[in-house]
Amino acid sequence: MRTLLVLAAAFAAAVFFFIFFVTGIFRNYVDTSFLKRYGHAEPEGYTLRRFYAAIEASADLALAERRALVLDLRAAMASDEGVKALEAFVEAGGTLVTFGEAGDLAIEKFDLPVRNVVAGLSSTEFWSPGSTLRVHVDDTDPVAYGMPEDALATFLAGSQVYQLVPTAENERADRPVTYVHRDILQSGWLLGEDHIADKAAMVSVDHGSGKVVLIGFRAQHRAQTHGTFKLLFNTLVGSPEM
Repeated sequence: MRTLLVLAAAFAAAVFFFIFFVTGIFRNYVDTSFLKRYGHAEPEGYTLRRFYAAIEASADLALAERRALVLDLRAAMASDEGVKALEAFVEAGGTLVTFGEAGDLAIEKFDLPVRNVVAGLSSTEFWSPGSTLRVHVDDTDPVAYGMPEDALATFLAGSQVYQLVPTAENERADRPVTYVHRDILQSGWLLGEDHIADKAAMVSVDHGSGKVVLIGFRAQHRAQTHGTFKLLFNTLVGSPEM
């Protein structure tokens, strides 16, 4: 049985690699060619740290032909020009996807009606350094197609949990994935579950003609979290043509 599980995991990883890199889907959604213009060698596949360096370098991100953009690191130090370029990309109809603490950029700079409820909490109030948590999935939402109603999310240090904030503009926002009401921990360590009970693990917020999708946990962590790949793939595939 153990051998079968290992083989199944290896096969899933191979499929992930093929879809994202061999078929070119990953490159179709995330541009890397502009890196060369700023003195960075274009990576094989994608290098997040170099991407952030490019954000800081210039507003010219060569995003005109992209449908979606994925941010996986905090970019609080991005230049004003870079932030304006990202927001213009979304407002023109693009989709911006963030993982974990990368959500700070969109929340703070785009003035989204969302707050991270675990921000500022001490480790004695809330702590979950590497755990599997139970979530409820709204499988009627297009980004959750193919997902079960009861699923698991990989929560690491730096992950975020969201609450929608009412605003005068009343932006349309969806909560496709939320943490369950109680007994959230499936495996690992969780201190302060009351802070995240019934809160959103993933939100989608309209912004201009596009949208920002904040995934507070690591839906793609090390290509091992197979159970939540669909949340990312559905978001990318469902992004409109620019």
